[in-house]
Amino acid sequence: MNNRWSCLPEALETRSMLAYGELISSFGRSQYSSLFLEKLRALNIGALYQSKLHGRDHIERVMLLASLLAYHLLLDREDTDLLLDACSYHDVGRINDKLDDDHGRRSGKKIQQITGRPEGEDVRILRAMVEAHSIHDKAMDGTIRKHNVLDFPRAKQLSLVLKDADGLDRVRLQGPFLDPRYLRFGYSKTLIPFSKQVYAEERRLSSLQATQ
Repeated sequence: MNNRWSCLPEALETRSMLAYGELISSFGRSQYSSLFLEKLRALNIGALYQSKLHGRDHIERVMLLASLLAYHLLLDREDTDLLLDACSYHDVGRINDKLDDDHGRRSGKKIQQITGRPEGEDVRILRAMVEAHSIHDKAMDGTIRKHNVLDFPRAKQLSLVLKDADGLDRVRLQGPFLDPRYLRFGYSKTLIPFSKQVYAEERRLSSLQATQ
């Protein structure tokens, strides 16, 4: 079941997002925006973990934030495509909404079947990224190497982007769950206010849609 409708693109066009107009406009003219929208429409909703905290809305916002990071870092299309696959299905191995370091490993075991990617380097990196997103940074290198990736720097960079994009959406949680000190890229820290506003607008539009 593909993602036929999402309010996230509409949320970026609301008056409340005018403060970020230059960022949204320049991103919208880029190949990164086109790929984000393509992946958003292709998102297999039925494969996602069904949850208000880690379900579809969270996944969509992580995809957007990762796309903005990819835009800033000038990732090539192949890496951005792989990154967005990881964002799309990084939580499919969840069995609850609690702290669970092992859900990344479970998600990684499912991701090749969900994405339909052929066995090879990209799938090894994809599995490594998804497994690494739910563990402490100190264990990341060992986790990536466990998957026998050939291009370690590539896998490490994409893993860090996924973790930051996922971390930025902690704005949805009650309490001080988003600590800027734990974001890995300086640019990620500048996106915190943007992340908060996107979350607020996406929730507002979702609520309106639910009442119509």
